Parts: sequence; C-alpha cells; structure tokens
Amino acid sequence: MFLRPHPITFHSCEPWWPLAFHRASGKVGLLRLHSGFFTWNNRPVKTASRHCVCRAETTQEPDIILECGGIPIHIFGVQHCESQPYIGDYILRQRPSTVVVETAISPEHGAASGNIFTCSRLAQDSNFFERLFCQVSSQLAQTPDPTATRLWQDLQRHFMGEQLVYIAGLAVDAQVVYGDRVKADTYRRLDTIPSIVDLDRAFGLQSALNYEEMVSGRPAVVPPAQRGCVEHILLTERDAVLCQSLADAAHAQRPSSKPWQRPLVVGAVGEAHLDGIAELWQDDRWRDMVQDLDTGSKCGAAGRKVKQGEQGVRRALLESVVRLSCRDSVTADLATILDPLPEDELPSYQLTHELYGSTRMLLACLTKEQLAQVCSGWRCDMEEVLAPVKDARPINGGSGCDLDLILELRTLHFELQ
Repeated sequence: MFLRPHPITFHSCEPWWPLAFHRASGKVGLLRLHSGFFTWNNRPVKTASRHCVCRAETTQEPDIILECGGIPIHIFGVQHCESQPYIGDYILRQRPSTVVVETAISPEHGAASGNIFTCSRLAQDSNFFERLFCQVSSQLAQTPDPTATRLWQDLQRHFMGEQLVYIAGLAVDAQVVYGDRVKADTYRRLDTIPSIVDLDRAFGLQSALNYEEMVSGRPAVVPPAQRGCVEHILLTERDAVLCQSLADAAHAQRPSSKPWQRPLVVGAVGEAHLDGIAELWQDDRWRDMVQDLDTGSKCGAAGRKVKQGEQGVRRALLESVVRLSCRDSVTADLATILDPLPEDELPSYQLTHELYGSTRMLLACLTKEQLAQVCSGWRCDMEEVLAPVKDARPINGGSGCDLDLILELRTLHFELQ
C-alpha cells in the first residue's frame, strides 16, 4: 500500500495496515498507523523587527507586514490549490496599487521575474484564463462593493485562492507582478547542483517533517538556517527573489491618478516561504543573495562526473523530493522542462522511483522516536524490519536502487480480504 503524506494540507488520516516483513527471520508482522484528526492552523511568523510585524491572530489579516521606503507591504501565505477567499476580499477592500504573486497567471507572465500583467496590456493572442480573469474582473470593478456581489460569491466557490487574488487585483486595476524566480531555472539547478546524497537527505528530511506534521497537527518546517543544499535552491534562493520583487514593487510606487488606489503592495506567496522572507528581510541578506544567484551555489558543483546508472537515480530522487513537498503539477512541469534521460539510465530511474515510492522507505527515514509515534510492529521489531531499506539509502552508503530489496518489497504488495 502506498502512503504519501502531504506537507501542507493535512485534514485527516485514516488508519492503515501495511504488512511488515522481517528480512532475517521471514516473519510477517502487522503495522498500524496511529490515527487522528488534524486541522490546519495558520502559524505566526516568528521573526519580527522594525522591518517586520507579525501576523494578527485572525486569518483575515496579512501574515507579514513589511515596510520599504515608506510603502507598506502586506504578505499573505497561500496554500496552493486551496480556497482562501479572504485574500481576495482583502485586496478588494484595500485596493493596493500592486499585487506580487508567486504563481504566474500564465506561462508568458512567468517567463521572467518582475513581469507585469494588466488587462490594459492584454494581447490578442492571450490565453483563455488571461481573458477570463480580465472579463470577470471588469464586471466586479463596476460595482461599489465587489465583495458583496453575487458574482464574487460564485467566484469563491469555483476558483482557488491564487486565482481569486489575480481577479481581485485586476478588479482594482492593480499591477499583478510575477515575483518568483523563473521555475525552469530552479528545476535545472536542482537537476545539476545537488549530489545524490543531498537529494536523499532532502527526501528523508521531508518525509520526517510530513509525519511530524501528521502526528502533531501543526505545520512542520525546517528553519531557514538549517536548510541543506536542496532546500536552499528550492526555497531560500526563491525567498530572496521574492524579497527583491516586493522591494522593487514598493520602490516603483508613484503618485497615482486613480483616487481609489492606495500606495500599498500586497504579496501572495506559498506558506513555505513566509519564514524565509521574514528572516532575509530582517537584515537585508536577500540583496547579496540575489547578486550571487547567477554566479553559482555554495552547495555542490555542476558538471560532476557520474557513474553508470547514477543519473537515473538522481532524477528519481529529485522527483521523489518534489513529490513530497510540492503539488502534482510541479512534478509534471519538472518532467517537461528537464531533458529526457538516456535510455540506459531508465532501469535505475524506475527502480529508485519504486523504492522511494514505497511506504517502507517513508518510514525508514524516521528516527526511532518518530517511528514509535506513527506505527508499531506485531511479532517484529520495526527498527530491524526497516534496516535493509535504510541501508539502501545513498546517505548510508547504499545505491538507492537495490534490486533484491525491491523484489522483496514487491511480494508484500497485496491486500488482506
């Protein structure tokens, strides 16, 4: 049975009973995941300074409030693909002049950091969603209180939070700025810079965080100072770019001829970026980071020599890390942007994918204390059961694609009637 805890939106967890096979004794045991019911609690940003004000207790207020050159910057943490209509409500009420988003409206919008989208610049060859958002936002703009309209209520039922941010921003005639790093740049750096051990470490860390969140019911994140190579590329570098985009949007504020607009920047970024943005903004470290982004990375070296089969293992590990920490559409983007693997790398790729997609591998990444919290063995010691899987991990000297181990795990994939 396959279990993949989601790192962001845990609402409930049902009991599950995968089989445990003791490799040495041949005993089959029964595992039970201790179940519970969990709800999401928005967390306050822990870092505060003269630049940063922590979020209010209510979810209707920004998660972070910054200031740049006298211009307020209000940042909301977004749960991707979730309905968070209060962010759109806030934009419609506050009427900011600029909205900075992590997720682009369209591929063209996300082609470069800092790209601006407004309905006045709508091209004839614009895609369906760009036209739809502009059409709907123009109807909202004609009403004195868009949040009270039947149209806005209908939109809240049918669109996700980030889409509502686009519509609300366009309705108040704000510039919608793509503030993140170009996704393809991040994907290629992840594919070339981290070592196999770096990727394996990131997978294990994310699996442990997912289980920790599942058990505690609270968001589990790695503090920015403790991030490894993969997390640095996946989060910290993008945190710095988002800081730059927010600062640039504030510096670009000019006296507006539109009396309904405020000199205000509203940001909508993934919740995973909140702590990093707050910390980098506190001491302006993002400025040096942005300058260094094009000159390489401190965590690894591109162009390293690889052995036969290692390229397939690397790609499978990368996709496994992304699968645990991002939504499915990111995995699909990754596959379309990165170059296809050589044919002779496919066997190792497929074996690693199978191994790292197993429940046994997810559990093997946990500490002894965490393991005791989420499962128990019957007629077996779980540490011994998981030892062969742990040994197969590159971080422990393994290959990441142990064929004998995978064949053994395949024999356990049946259901009790």
